[in-house]
Amino acid sequence: QVRTNRLLIEAPILVNCAGAWAGRIAEQLDEPVPISVEAPMLMISERVAPFCNPVVGATGRPLSFKQFENGTVLIGGGHRGQADPARQETQLDMDGLAFSARTAQEIFPCMQDVRVLRCWAGIEAVMPDGIPVIGPSAKFPDTFHAFGFSAHGFQLGPITGQIIAHLAVQSEASLPIEAFSIGRFLE
Repeated sequence: QVRTNRLLIEAPILVNCAGAWAGRIAEQLDEPVPISVEAPMLMISERVAPFCNPVVGATGRPLSFKQFENGTVLIGGGHRGQADPARQETQLDMDGLAFSARTAQEIFPCMQDVRVLRCWAGIEAVMPDGIPVIGPSAKFPDTFHAFGFSAHGFQLGPITGQIIAHLAVQSEASLPIEAFSIGRFLE
């Protein structure tokens, strides 16, 4: 059961997949974890002619670079803004964004005159070991955790969804998940 200011919500299964706020839920379940938050920053460009298919990273400097089918380019990687999860707000670090833009221009000279249309930062849950918590609660049956992806949630989301769905329906994991147990943080 979850009681809000307006209503009572009941369900036979609880999945704690609340991202940066999942630590608060785990604590309410008497499963406190050492979660922290970061604010990974990204920027998106105007549309340009196709020139790059794979996601590109750089050796020795932070960069994540991807061109989408519509021609826009997503630039990020490594630089963080300031996260305030209590207010659900972030603040951008313009110097970090500028560094990422210069890195993209150095690696891809065709980006020299391309305009950045918008920038943002998300609020991401980070675990001290960089490994997410995926699996059943250590204390409550029919309660499952899926959080703390440490800026890898987009990549791990689909398989995590499959694992949690299998756990919820079959009461067993479809893949080995012992290394992701919340128990590694509990005394």
